Amino acid sequence: MSEVFDAVMVAIVLIVLVYASVSDLKVREVTDKCWWILGALGICCMIYSSFSEGIKLEYVMMIIGAALILLNILTDVFGDGVTEKIFHVLTALMFLIPLALSFDDMLVKQFFMIFAVFVIFLLMFFTGIIKGGADVKCLIVISMVFSSYPSFLSFPVISSPDIFHEIIFQFSLMTLLFAALFSLFTVFYIMSKNIGNSTNMKRYTGFEMSIEEAKRSHVWPLQFVSDGKVMTTWKAQDPAVLDDLSAAGSEKVLVTPMVPFLVPITAAVIFLVLIGNPYFLIV
Repeated sequence: MSEVFDAVMVAIVLIVLVYASVSDLKVREVTDKCWWILGALGICCMIYSSFSEGIKLEYVMMIIGAALILLNILTDVFGDGVTEKIFHVLTALMFLIPLALSFDDMLVKQFFMIFAVFVIFLLMFFTGIIKGGADVKCLIVISMVFSSYPSFLSFPVISSPDIFHEIIFQFSLMTLLFAALFSLFTVFYIMSKNIGNSTNMKRYTGFEMSIEEAKRSHVWPLQFVSDGKVMTTWKAQDPAVLDDLSAAGSEKVLVTPMVPFLVPITAAVIFLVLIGNPYFLIV
């Protein structure tokens, strides 16, 4: 893509992500309009890249496949059951057939990664690795917009060695990785809450709060009731357990903040756009 085009795409993506992050922070909800905008932008980016390389049937099929993915994550137009299965097969074919026909085409490989990360992110969502539906939608549409790393002016500082490594270290996958790393900064917040509390100072994942306050706050309980006993865990529990803890006689509960993951995702995108992927320094 051209530098001007990349700069415009980055600007639009960051505006939408900042808006979505603020909404996630305030009300823990994000309108799907954000992902429609970025998804449509991603389709436009794919079309632009296709014309830049010389339009081919394989590119058209994969663009249709990306549109089907967008419909899948943002609507229920395909419903459940047989219709949904047919949709998934059709979507897969829109990417697998072009890959088989033009395996040596780097743009085909870049577009195929959109489908690959779609599958990866859905698996992460359904297995609970990624909790928020908005987070998954965000990462999927980011893969459409940035099938290759954007480059404009003197950014990113760490440039990509070649297209092959951009495919291996796909932008949205790296966004997830660095977002996860950035989210670890909440440890410092938790430690600050535990200063002066000898009981909790070594509990880097949680701090104590009254149950009544916890019910009004955006936090995950780290305790639950089992056989009448209060148990402590490192795994975030459903806030519904607060009622069980209260019934068991607890006045306080160990909690960890509900970090709106869109915030570190936005930080990760900014990092990758401006600094670049540090992994490129060692490959």
